This record gives sequence, structure tokens and C-alpha cells, in this order.
Amino acid sequence: MRPIYETAQDLKNESEVAVYLSAAWGCNFVKLKISYGLDFAIMKDGVLVATAEIKCRNYDRAAIDRFGGLMLSASKAHRAAEWLAQHGAPFVLAAKLTDGLFVATIEYWPAYKIEITGRRDRGDWQDVEPCCIIPMSEFEKMEMNYDPAP
Repeated sequence: MRPIYETAQDLKNESEVAVYLSAAWGCNFVKLKISYGLDFAIMKDGVLVATAEIKCRNYDRAAIDRFGGLMLSASKAHRAAEWLAQHGAPFVLAAKLTDGLFVATIEYWPAYKIEITGRRDRGDWQDVEPCCIIPMSEFEKMEMNYDPAP
């Protein structure tokens, strides 16, 4: 079985973004179990309106641009495309970076190139895989003016 690298802090950061977006958009981000391959279902009035993945990175927008865009595992992109095809649910990719929160809504996957890339610093050969590269020009910046403390 493959190690899970997601930490408690990662889940806390992801949750803070989900809570913020839920309030900003008047919807509910429902955490999905790992077998779904995506982080969240976005529900409004009890109806699925989108799926979502939240990335929290210690880079700014300019750094992500220098990388060519935000990496998303092709397996996650395929899952998101399946949800779109089967349920009409677009995919929301939210990226909390050091200089803000950026959000893209994706409904047409063939627009993005696939590269074999990933992390090489953990010595896990499965960290390098086909990934969709989403240019930062696809993202809109949102203002996160809130205090996540209860």
C-alpha cells in the first residue's frame, strides 16, 4: 500500500479554504472519501453543482507560472472529467498560495497539456506521474478576508 503524505496541517489548510469558499458562494463543500479520487463535492440546496480539489502551496503565483502552471494528477483530472460527463458537475480547482487564493473552473480538459512530472524529493517513484498543467492565467484571484480561528 502506498504511503499517504497528507498531514493533519494539510487537512486543516484545505478545510479553511473549503469553509471560506462555502460561505463566499453560499454552498457546502462535502469532503469525499479517498476512493472518489477528488477532495470535495460542492452541494447547493442538497444538489451536486461541482466537484473540487484544493491545493495549498508554499509558492506564489509567479513561481507557479515559472513552473508552467499548477500540476494536477491526470488521474484526478480523469475523475473530474467523469463527474462532468456523468453528472454535469464542473470541476473547481482552488489554490491557496502565499500571495492569495486562486480559483479556476474547468469544464474542458483537452485544453491542458499532460506532462510526466511530480515530486522527486521523497524517493517515491509513484510521485512522478502524468499530470495536467493548468496555467495560472486560468485562475481568478479571490480575497480571503477572514479569521479561520473559531
